[in-house]
Amino acid sequence: MEDDPQLERKERIWTLPTALTLARVAAIPAFVALWYSPAPWAPAAATWLLLAASVTDFLDGYLARKLNVASEFGAFLDPVADKLMVSTALVLLSTAPIVAGRLAGDALLCPLAAAAIYFAALWPYMAGRRSCR
Repeated sequence: MEDDPQLERKERIWTLPTALTLARVAAIPAFVALWYSPAPWAPAAATWLLLAASVTDFLDGYLARKLNVASEFGAFLDPVADKLMVSTALVLLSTAPIVAGRLAGDALLCPLAAAAIYFAALWPYMAGRRSCR
């Protein structure tokens, strides 16, 4: 029973890098809640949560390579988690106006967010093609 390949495969899916990636996905609802929270500390907390997600994005790839625990599930989930977090941030930027600074208001942010999401989805497809004929 110990030589069962299915059991061995299950054990390799749950690694520290995969847990970090899943934590990044799980942080999305908290990020949205902080974004819309009226608490005076909420914008800073949302910023720190997004920065922590960025650090874990670097850290999960680094640890997977360093500890030699890369998995197919982790390789699939990491770009999905990245796109979910970035898309959430872009949608939030386009739905709630920035109240100060050069980007006050959200007149430009909606088209910019749409373009960023479009190119984030299109880029891997175009990178896989050899030529654009």
